Amino acid sequence: MGLQRWGPDTCSRGKCLLDEDVNEITGVHVGIEIVQSCGAHAQFTQDTPQQRLDRCLAENIRKNGFQRRVLLAFAANTETIETAPPVTEGKVERDDGTIDDDQVAALASPKTRLQLKRTHGFYWAFDRQRRLRVRLRGFTNAEKTQAQGLADTAFGPGTVVVE
Repeated sequence: MGLQRWGPDTCSRGKCLLDEDVNEITGVHVGIEIVQSCGAHAQFTQDTPQQRLDRCLAENIRKNGFQRRVLLAFAANTETIETAPPVTEGKVERDDGTIDDDQVAALASPKTRLQLKRTHGFYWAFDRQRRLRVRLRGFTNAEKTQAQGLADTAFGPGTVVVE
C-alpha cells in the first residue's frame, strides 16, 4: 500500500486534498482523510473520506474518459505530436480503471501523443450540480451532437453537456 495525497483537477474554487492509500498490486484506492474541501465539494458535508474520493474519482474519470472519446471519434480534428517523455507510458484506462490494450496504439506510442489540432479546443468545467460542461471549439454542430451522444451513452444523459 502507498499513502499519497491527491488534489483532483476537477475541483474549483480552491482544491480538495484527499489522503488515500493505493494498493500497488490491485490499484484499489482507499480514502483515508479529507484534508481540504474545495468550494464545490464543501456542500457534501456528510461524505466519508471514501465517499469523497469516489465522488472526485468519478468526476475525473468522466472528464478524462469523455476527452479520450472525443479524440478517438473525431480523428479528422486531431494530430499526433512528438513528445518526450511518453505521455501514456503504454497504458490506457477504461472508465472502470482497467487497462484497454487495444486503444494504446490509437492514443499514443512511447514518443507520440494524440491531441486536437490548434484550430479545435476542448474546454471543460463542472457546474454547481457537478455536471461536466464541455465547449468544443472548431467542431461542427453535427460533431457536437455526435459528441453529446457519446457522452450520454458512456456516462448517462445529463451528466455531460456539450456546448
